[in-house]
Amino acid sequence: MHDTRVLSGTIIVLCAALIGGWHSLRSWDGISYYYLDGEKRYPAAVRKVFDFSHLEGSALALASQQRLLSDARVVALSGQDVGIELGHFITRGAEGGKQFACHAYDRVELTFFAEGVADAGERAAMVIEADCRIGEDINKIAAIAVPVSKILQESPGDLELQYLEENPVTIQFHHVVGQWPKEWSLSSVKLYNQTVHGQELVIESSQVQEMAAKNQIKMTW
Repeated sequence: MHDTRVLSGTIIVLCAALIGGWHSLRSWDGISYYYLDGEKRYPAAVRKVFDFSHLEGSALALASQQRLLSDARVVALSGQDVGIELGHFITRGAEGGKQFACHAYDRVELTFFAEGVADAGERAAMVIEADCRIGEDINKIAAIAVPVSKILQESPGDLELQYLEENPVTIQFHHVVGQWPKEWSLSSVKLYNQTVHGQELVIESSQVQEMAAKNQIKMTW
């Protein structure tokens, strides 16, 4: 009887270890992920198409850039305030494994140019910086808040404004004269890591225009 109990216990332990190992291969950061497989539909926390960890070099950069902009949009918040959402994805970590984009890059920088507004030939610009946070939908970067109502209370000019509420954001304005521009268009995007020098993902103005031709990101105040 004793030997039977020992054997049963051993089997249970081995089964638990195997199940745990199987599970860990499909999870990181304590979250499990399931993928769509052909016609079969499974709970999908991350769609397979947004997992770029198998890519590297220019292929990884291009897929990441396209993903950021493919789901980019301006969303309405309270009152006049708006938020900027970007697509989120899984990237290749430093050791070749899977890593969330918002873990590889902890900051987001967005540059907007005003439409039809210039100072001595220089277009009015707005640079927005905030933490990279995973949204409730794990396939999106949480909306970066632009507190338009508070900005419009400031005198127009070359300013740096910091808003330290629930989701802190820093906004710099350049070449703004006379009055606040009403329309802004996204010009460039940068994801970077504050502690790892050179770890960044940049989408230049020409790339934004090309990739977002059918999905132009504009704000109207």
